[in-house]
Amino acid sequence: MELPCLERREPGCHVRSQNDVTLRDPLLVTYFCQ
Repeated sequence: MELPCLERREPGCHVRSQNDVTLRDPLLVTYFCQ
């Protein structure tokens, strides 16, 4: 199960964007750890 990352610099983190809104607004982008 993937857990949200607080920082994109965390190991194994990747961007999980749900739609174009997250791409236009970085604040809405959620990072997940594998």
